[in-house]
Amino acid sequence: MLDKLDVLQQTALAALETLTDLSALDAWHSQHLGRKGELTQLLRSVGQLPREERPAAGRRADPRRGNSVRSGSSVPRRPPSEAA
Repeated sequence: MLDKLDVLQQTALAALETLTDLSALDAWHSQHLGRKGELTQLLRSVGQLPREERPAAGRRADPRRGNSVRSGSSVPRRPPSEAA
């Protein structure tokens, strides 16, 4: 699982670097961080890991969420007046 987290992080950050507009950012957010996003799905599987592996997997995954658009990284957010 830790390898999957690393690959997901690399893939998501590479895709983030190529974004050119807010609609692409919204799509990226949904794909990687949304309710059905790749990271969310992976985090849901932490409970199926052996009990002794869960803490390490959770600690490893949380910083990836903290570095995301959701936490207010350097990627600009859509102003409330432009929300769909």
